[in-house]
Parts: sequence; C-alpha cells; structure tokens
Amino acid sequence: MDNVGKNSFFDRVKTSFQKRPSFFIASTALTGIVGAGLYGLRNRKLRLSLYLINMRLAAQGTFVAIMTVGATVALVNRVMQPSDSSTDVQTKR
Repeated sequence: MDNVGKNSFFDRVKTSFQKRPSFFIASTALTGIVGAGLYGLRNRKLRLSLYLINMRLAAQGTFVAIMTVGATVALVNRVMQPSDSSTDVQTKR
C-alpha cells in the first residue's frame, strides 16, 4: 500500500509491457498503419473509397497476424512449460 503513489508512469508502462507485450506490439502496428494511411491519403492515385478499403484490409490483416502470433506463443509456452501435476501426485502417495 505504501508503494502505490511511488510508481512513475514509465514504471507502470514497463510492468504492463512485461505482462502483455502483444498489446504494445499491436498499438505500435496500429500507429504505423494510421500514419502510413494519413501520409498515403495525400499522395494517393486511387479513388478515396478504394483507398479506404485497402487501408481497412491492411489493418485487419495486421490484427489477424498479431493475434495468430500471440496465440501461437501462448500455446507453445503452455505446451513447453513443465507440468507440476505429475510431481504433486508422487508426493501425495
């Protein structure tokens, strides 16, 4: 309870990044897509409706890729993690 007010913003961000790195990767990718979209909006050679469809597809594709990588990492970590249930059964006998 004494340490509640002592954490700086960057300490909280660092802790949050260690717990959920996929959130920050997704936020960075979203910022990149929005930035590229705004830059490309001024230099586009397509009609606006087609350009917006392309940007939406880029955002959706990035989201699916990040979710796939995150689910794969979670699955690999779960499978590779040694289970403690086998040692618990042996100690109870």
